[in-house]
Parts: sequence; C-alpha cells; structure tokens
Amino acid sequence: ATADPANAVLTSTEVPNIAAMRAHQDIMEGLQADTEQHGEEWSEQSRLTTSGQDHALTHLDVSRRDGSRVASLAVLHDYGGDGTPILLLHGLMGRSGTWRRCVPWLREHGHVWALDAAGHGSDGTGSSDTGPWTTERFVADAAAAVRQIDAGPVVAIGHSMGALHAWCLAAEHPELVRALVVEDMAPDFLGRTAVGWLAQFENWPLPFADATQVIDIFGPAAGRYFLDSFDERSDGWHLHGSFENWFAIAEHWGTRTHWAQWQAVHVPVLLLEAENSITPPGQMAEMAATANAECTHLVVRGAGHLLHEDAPGIYQRSVEAFLAGLP
Repeated sequence: ATADPANAVLTSTEVPNIAAMRAHQDIMEGLQADTEQHGEEWSEQSRLTTSGQDHALTHLDVSRRDGSRVASLAVLHDYGGDGTPILLLHGLMGRSGTWRRCVPWLREHGHVWALDAAGHGSDGTGSSDTGPWTTERFVADAAAAVRQIDAGPVVAIGHSMGALHAWCLAAEHPELVRALVVEDMAPDFLGRTAVGWLAQFENWPLPFADATQVIDIFGPAAGRYFLDSFDERSDGWHLHGSFENWFAIAEHWGTRTHWAQWQAVHVPVLLLEAENSITPPGQMAEMAATANAECTHLVVRGAGHLLHEDAPGIYQRSVEAFLAGLP
C-alpha cells in the first residue's frame, strides 16, 4: 500500500535522555571488539582525491590501520545550498540519485551532499569494487566524506543501509555528526540470510529495456528508486553494481548486531519507521526506548520501506520540523 501524504497517521514517542549514559570507554571497547571479530580495522586517517569530473564528484581513497590503502570507489556529490552541511546516505542497491526529489527542499535547510556508497559506483564502478563489505568500511568512507566537506559536523540523513552507516558514523566519530535522521532500519538482523532475496534477482530481465519496464516490474516507488540508481545506456538500463556484492553487504548484517553503536549515539535523532517495514517488529520502538540522546520515533501508517518515496509529504514535513528544532 502507498501512504497518502495528506492523510497518513503518525504515531510519535519522544524520548529525551530515557536511558542512563553508558561509560564512553565501555562503548569504545565494544566497538573495538565488533571490529576485530567482524571486519577490517579502518583507520581514522582518510585521504580523498578529486576526479576532475563535472558535478563535483569526489572519489574516496581510504587508509586502514595496517597501513594499506584501498580505493573505495565511493563518490561524493555536492548538490549545493548554504549553511549546515547535510550528508545523504542511500540504501542498499541505491545511489545518491534516489534523494533527488528531496534535494530541492533540503537545500532550504543547508548545504546538501550525498554519497554513492562503495559497490554502488558511478558508470559501473560498483561491480569492480571487491570489498570488504563490512560496516566499518562504509563508516570509514562516510567519515572521509565529512572530512572532505570540511564544514563542521553534518546532519546525516540515511535510508536503510545508509541509516545504519549514519548512526555508526555518529558512534565512532561523534565529532563529525550533529544530528541523525534514520529511515526504516534496525540494529539486529542476526541469523537472517539474504539467500532467498538473491534468488529473485536471477529472474530480472537484464538490461531492462526502458523505464516503463522498470516501473511495471517494481511499481512506482521502487521503480523510481531503481531508475534513479541504474545506469542508462543505449541498450537499456543496467545495474550500477553486482548482485554478488550487494548480497555480501546484506549477509554481513546477519553475522552481527549494531546495538552497541546505537547506544553510543549522543546526538538528536529522528527515527522514521514505515508501517510496512523491512525491520524486525518492535526494534525501532526499542531503539527509541533505549536511546542515550533525544530521540523522536515516528511510524508512518500505510508506507513501505522506501518511505521518502511512498510518503514524500510526511517525510518532508517530519524532517523539516526536526531540522528546524535542532539547537
């Protein structure tokens, strides 16, 4: 079902300082343990190189603690505006273009930037990236992007995968984040697998012949999302990455939880949950109840996972009110 922006009902729980602050050292030790067990250790030293292309594209080159470097193929887009830096982080299989209907009104509230995550590269580069596909790798990229922006702490706005990386960025690099908008994502997919999800992709008619075929197959909201992400070429619409890489990203979430990172967030948060969410039931409410910072939780009835596409009016009004209320 699609939410009617004019009539969808919101339920709200505001939780200022609901839980006692945990000791910073304990949280950092938990983050370090997660990193050692589940992924690469990425240093806080990140170097970015500008590609020289139009639209102010910047490719990230990130250093790891062991001294090696990898070209992440993440791409930073400058969408303009003035004032507070706003960094947009897209969902799995998405791209910065999935925010294009939000960018005009967001520019009224600050300078808007968006990141194409590794594995979701421009002009097909997403397929040539070999990982690793850990949360730490994506957070290192996001931190490098904020340092490249060099305008102080950002308001990080993320959808799904991007929302996870946004709150992990705030946890690991609190000096880089002023506030968070988390759209339809939860901390715990432990034990879940994306095997069935990957099998569905084998039936996709690649490349897609035209935009109409994409909309017919995926529907209006998901269809727009993919049209804003795929590469259009002379013979149709091509993937901007590989199923294998996207599968690996999703499978990583099933090997761990991100509750420690969530509880290490100490900046204001807006949690936006779709009624028809992909998140495990009750988890986003639990996030609000256990937040260690001011947290507002909104549930948009009738909306699906692509909430900013399904209910754009409610999404805009909620985010604008949140931004306007920031100290």
